[in-house]
Amino acid sequence: MKTPREILLKRHAPVETKLDALRQKVLGEHAEVATASGSRESRPALNLSFVVRKLWQELIWPCRRIWLGMAAVWLVIAVLNLSPDKTFTLASAETAMPNRETLMALREQRRLLVQLLEPITPEIALPAVVPPPRSEQRPTILFA
Repeated sequence: MKTPREILLKRHAPVETKLDALRQKVLGEHAEVATASGSRESRPALNLSFVVRKLWQELIWPCRRIWLGMAAVWLVIAVLNLSPDKTFTLASAETAMPNRETLMALREQRRLLVQLLEPITPEIALPAVVPPPRSEQRPTILFA
């Protein structure tokens, strides 16, 4: 029994010669164009408009929704920063002097903070008793 691949190859075998002829024709035309233009390669000129267009196509156009969203956010931020806000300026100008109890509490907190942050003097460590070398130790024998 023949496989489906064999059946398809047998059915399309007469077309192979036509495809080969078409392939040779296209390659011949391409070779003629290459020899007519000389030895220089045809690549796009690197100028500013080409670079700008490529940047637009590669960076901005695929993510246009994100860029529009960011532009809208910046626009809102700019509008909020430029809007006149009278209450903010008045609130910062009217600061009251703290009363006596508040000043006393702040002084007490500062005093406690200084006590907590002052360096602690390390205790003098007593030298430990060094045992004699093992060669000088006497074994102790316990009898039960």
